[in-house]
Amino acid sequence: MNFINKKATFLIILRQYKKVYFMEIFKFTFIFFLISFSVSAQSSKVTDAFGKERVHYLQANYPDSLGYYNFVAEDGFSVSLQQYIQEEKLSTALPLTLPKVCINNAIPVPSCINIYTLPVTFHPTQNMYYLISGTDYVLVLRSKDCLFKKYHAKSK
Repeated sequence: MNFINKKATFLIILRQYKKVYFMEIFKFTFIFFLISFSVSAQSSKVTDAFGKERVHYLQANYPDSLGYYNFVAEDGFSVSLQQYIQEEKLSTALPLTLPKVCINNAIPVPSCINIYTLPVTFHPTQNMYYLISGTDYVLVLRSKDCLFKKYHAKSK
């Protein structure tokens, strides 16, 4: 009788362990799926600019670089009305034509802008200003120093 109770207790513990084990596996699989999904969603602009092969290469060999490229794609620029930019900055601003899909009723759509496919240049220490053709807006391209500091502050 004692042996049967021990066996029953063992089976109950084993079932509970299987449930916990299954939940842990499910949790890690779900987290992995979310991370994979977020990386693919974040890198769509980078993939469009660099191509799938290069992105896979960066993912495998230089994941930090890929993270930085994704960061720059989303946070490397801002769009502002010309009236909020200093006159001296506007006088040196270069003209820029955005793809038509990135402008809605003469208002630029920042989420549509892929900075890597535009003819813009990142300056090491100064923000660059570009007058967006057909609008009253300016694309402000952050300096390399600013981006580097923001990226490392964000990743801490």
